[in-house]
Amino acid sequence: MIKNILFFFSIFILSSCSEKIEFKNLAIQKAIEMDCKDDVELLVKNENVELWASYNNVDTQLLCVYTCKDGKCYYSTEKD
Repeated sequence: MIKNILFFFSIFILSSCSEKIEFKNLAIQKAIEMDCKDDVELLVKNENVELWASYNNVDTQLLCVYTCKDGKCYYSTEKD
């Protein structure tokens, strides 16, 4: 019984971590595509959406924002 509980708990933890890594990798890919730094940082995490950000490579006051959901990241910008 305890082994089963530990097994399911382990599966839950691993699946939660893999989703975060997936969104981070998607945000990094989008950053490279949009000429932003690939050092992305997680700002907000919701049930199905994650908001990541990094700065533009040329304009250091331009914040690149990546909204990730459904296996895709959408790009937008904000000025400091």
